[in-house]
Amino acid sequence: MSLYARAFLAKLIIALTVTAILTYVTGITVIWGTVIALTLTLVTSLAADRPFLLLLGRNITVLVDVALAIPLIWGLTRFITGLFLPISTLAILTLVIVVGEWFFHIYAMDMRLSKDLRLRIKD
Repeated sequence: MSLYARAFLAKLIIALTVTAILTYVTGITVIWGTVIALTLTLVTSLAADRPFLLLLGRNITVLVDVALAIPLIWGLTRFITGLFLPISTLAILTLVIVVGEWFFHIYAMDMRLSKDLRLRIKD
């Protein structure tokens, strides 16, 4: 499996954990939960991890991930179900995202993935 596929899989596991919490709390269907998970994975990967991980480091990129993820989760849940997520649920989701993304960034920086991205940036 390629490095990017493994990295995407790690991010998808984080997103599916968030989806499981959303499904339990809001009662959305698994299909809509998967849509939210895939959207979350793509947005945080393309808009935060790729451009910022090497430039800003692990911790700042986690904050960027959270800044993108929370409004995305809240907005999609509101759009799909018509429900507002409680602050307590958002806090739990934020904790899951922070822990998951922090470990993902350790993985990405320690593996060849970060070296591969550096080479692509130089080209």
